[in-house]
Amino acid sequence: MLHRILRGLTVAGLLLPLLIGGGAGAQTQVGMTEVGAGRTVEIVAHGVCRRVRNNNALNAMVPHGTSAEWVTGSASSFLSNVPPNMVATGCVSPEIAIREWSRPGPAGSNLQPFLVMGADHGLTLTSIGAPTRGGTAALSVPLNRITYTPPSAFWGTGYLDEEEDTVPFEAIDAEGVPVTGTLRVRLVGFREGVQFRALRYYNPSSPLDIVGNKFENLDPETGTNNILNSIYFFNEVTFEGQLFIHGIMNISDNLGHVILIDNSPAANTTYSGGTVGNLNGDGLSNTILDAQLRAARDFVDLLISEAEARRTSSSVTEGVVSASVFGVDNGTNNLVGLVRIYAVNSGLTYVGDVTGGTAAEVRSSANALLAGVQRTSNTLQIRNVLTALGGEMPTIVSNQFSVAVHLLSPGVNAGGAPTNLPKFNDAGTGNFGTPLFAFYTGGNAASAEATFMTGLDREGRTRHLSSTAVFGAFN
Repeated sequence: MLHRILRGLTVAGLLLPLLIGGGAGAQTQVGMTEVGAGRTVEIVAHGVCRRVRNNNALNAMVPHGTSAEWVTGSASSFLSNVPPNMVATGCVSPEIAIREWSRPGPAGSNLQPFLVMGADHGLTLTSIGAPTRGGTAALSVPLNRITYTPPSAFWGTGYLDEEEDTVPFEAIDAEGVPVTGTLRVRLVGFREGVQFRALRYYNPSSPLDIVGNKFENLDPETGTNNILNSIYFFNEVTFEGQLFIHGIMNISDNLGHVILIDNSPAANTTYSGGTVGNLNGDGLSNTILDAQLRAARDFVDLLISEAEARRTSSSVTEGVVSASVFGVDNGTNNLVGLVRIYAVNSGLTYVGDVTGGTAAEVRSSANALLAGVQRTSNTLQIRNVLTALGGEMPTIVSNQFSVAVHLLSPGVNAGGAPTNLPKFNDAGTGNFGTPLFAFYTGGNAASAEATFMTGLDREGRTRHLSSTAVFGAFN
């Protein structure tokens, strides 16, 4: 009889916990666990874990000596018949997940180590284990904080590749229950040296004099007023203002755009990607030329949105090195930077530069320029076009951080292939490092014309302008 009283009280065939007076602390006896009044205790028995909350005014003894008492007894187990004022819920193994750039450099620099505050996750940290991938972690119990530094092996993680390290920990949760959890650190490759491999810089007074072409090998004394130029997008290789410049120089995070719009007879045929309207007032609607003009107009709208989102200036400092990252054109009021439009057919015709310090001014300028691109009877000769553009590139790149050339064309070419394509698509001495992205605007992406455009593209991709939004999405 005494043994049965200690296990619990049976009423109408149900096994109930024994309510007793006494202290608030949880105690575990053979086959049962005491849950204090107003307390929660995690009980693991017979392969089943539950958090038991006691909302009674008295302590309770929860039986779990046998599987039938704890979980499997359909009529008598505690979990099958949780009594009034008590709650049994699933156990919790908390996980803290952070995702950070694995920046190069030792602890104490480049925002390392990363700090993880237990209070931010409703936990009081009590102990940690060793990181599973070789990182370094330390726990400050008074500060309720884990400091974590990635292993040096992760410093060379490929750009945007990811590595994960985990750190086991023990803590007390918000309900006062001891828990075992995991800190999961996902590290994203930064690789600033590789991403800036194609960076080149010029002296504006002598734009053809390339001072250097590999970031990691630049002389720390680069000279006055040299300007960086890269075939990569600047904003894809910076994060939280981190910029690693080993020397003092002025830079502009300009990404200039040169847009080449084919207005040859092949562009006067019907566009296959849907209704686009009449963009240049020539009396013909929904032509390939209209689609190209519409895509260029929408692209300018996208540039406006990006410029408005990042128009403020910022300053970056790393040790004794300082670089200012500021608005386009060395701080002028040109909202979107360089957007230069050419019409292309048998040659290259300068249409104009988009200008304006406000969104309304930029849109007005772009619309006026694009409306001036009219159809011609001259067949596209891409060799002549790129030869002429190559003659203008030195003056363009000398004032831009980076330049991209966008060609919109149905790809009906005469006069042979270009002879200077590497000057655009490759970095290195004698080349511009200004990639050409070729958009096929015809209707058949498997055609010889589409293949021709793919051969011009720096990445060798078939960029089919199946809708005008494709061009904007590319940016």
